Amino acid sequence: NNADAGFAGLVGSQAAAAQSQLAYSRDWEREADRSGMKTLVGSGLDPFAMPSMFQQMLAANRYNERPPEFLLTHPVTDSRISDAANRAEAYPSQPRTRSFNFLILQQRSRIFYRLPSSEQLPYFANAVEKTKDQKERDSYRYTQAWIHKQRREYQQSVNFLNRISDDNQDQPAVSILMAESLSQLGQGKKAIELLENAYLLRPDSYPIAISLANIKTENGQAKQAISDIERWSERRGTDPIIWKQVSDTAHKADNLVLAYRARAEYFFLFGQKNNAMRQLQKAIELAEKKSNFQQEVGLRQRLIQMSESQESLSL
Repeated sequence: NNADAGFAGLVGSQAAAAQSQLAYSRDWEREADRSGMKTLVGSGLDPFAMPSMFQQMLAANRYNERPPEFLLTHPVTDSRISDAANRAEAYPSQPRTRSFNFLILQQRSRIFYRLPSSEQLPYFANAVEKTKDQKERDSYRYTQAWIHKQRREYQQSVNFLNRISDDNQDQPAVSILMAESLSQLGQGKKAIELLENAYLLRPDSYPIAISLANIKTENGQAKQAISDIERWSERRGTDPIIWKQVSDTAHKADNLVLAYRARAEYFFLFGQKNNAMRQLQKAIELAEKKSNFQQEVGLRQRLIQMSESQESLSL
């Protein structure tokens, strides 16, 4: 009858639309993979690492009841691996190197996607005993320390970090984790001194700068941290993390105009335009009360820029 025919037509239309959307998404996925391959090659890295990575991801999640969320929307399939391998053939193979940072990120991926909480420490303890590679052993010890810190076992974290070899003791990730653990143990002065020395060695290290500002703020030195963290906000103005740190630091330093302005930038970068403009309006009102005309003018100009932007309004 007509009702059945209409229902069948509706289902058919929905199915066709879903299929069209799926094909559209896959086209974008292929384009993203092509772009990723160009970036890989342009960075001097091995193009064959992409299909190799896809193969490992597929093998690691083939029998999982629920794979990681990013694989639900962008699944790794045999055809995707084949496409990546075919693209890699167009470029010369490059030697693969593994930095300390790469290794600790690799261990972090194991924690998040493959190892239940109860198996994490035994796995890495066993890995330390098995490997003969110093850099790899240090990455396992760092990961053991990171696990203990996540569990608020800060002294154990420090103990494992102290076992890292001299070759990797000055790695930014090691210095940051050590400082964070020391701060939690009530050794804020030592933590700040450690990061200040690390910052002298690597003045362009954004992670060290963020961690130093955070630890100074936690230990009552927010005013001393503001100038440096503000400079980083000028260099990385599109990074919401830096604006959140500026806001937290400024708030602890009782610089509420800066705190509101930084929180406005943070909201704006996340597309929350209405919230951003409300925060900026608070900053303007405070600047007006303080009779800081120059600051007020700058804030009003930024408010106009935000209001004229094409970003969608959010609550």
